[in-house]
Amino acid sequence: MYTWRTAMIYDFVLLLRNPFLRSKALSIWTAWILATTIGWFFAGSTSLPIGRVVVVEGGASAILSVAGSMSLIGSLIGALASTGQWYFLRQRYSNAYLWLIATSAGWGIGLPLALMINLFFGLGISAGLYGLFVGAVVALLQWALFHRVIPRLSRWLPANMLAFALGISGAGWLERTMLTASGGSWGAQSWQTASTSALAGAIVGAITGIALTLMTLKKSNPARHTNA
Repeated sequence: MYTWRTAMIYDFVLLLRNPFLRSKALSIWTAWILATTIGWFFAGSTSLPIGRVVVVEGGASAILSVAGSMSLIGSLIGALASTGQWYFLRQRYSNAYLWLIATSAGWGIGLPLALMINLFFGLGISAGLYGLFVGAVVALLQWALFHRVIPRLSRWLPANMLAFALGISGAGWLERTMLTASGGSWGAQSWQTASTSALAGAIVGAITGIALTLMTLKKSNPARHTNA
């Protein structure tokens, strides 16, 4: 079946086969992966440990209180996680600050909403579904504030949802593995949260980087349907 995923990968491969754009495409893609990984590592090393303290010590009895705390923590996570992406975008777009605002707001809305749905309905939402939900909210706000800057940003929504689902799932699996191996001391957990966040960022950056590269270079690719 020719889905948006196969179309995106196919277009990316064609772009890489163009000798005039290959180097530029790889440069954008790798820089975006690095920027996203650094941002997520920074967010994980500061925001997530604080979030654990708030949720664990505060308990889940007062759902609205926890949701409010998660909203603040989510906003902080989003702002920190998008710092690398903002630095990358600001070199190309004058209003890149909108990306910071959209990402911070998306995390601040998406994270507590996913928590509320899970608590109210007892769905036992997996890390992947959390990522899918948060990724959708973040992408929608990024599109709303930035679609006039980057053309074809509508492709960003499915790419971001897939990236968040896979990235957070992979980070969750690695964190459980590391906790089992280390015994789960607080210092070890803080480092593991930062490390697994970096893994999630690398996965998110790799997937969304394909979409970003296509959106920024596809229009300038004169040999899209030719073999190079």
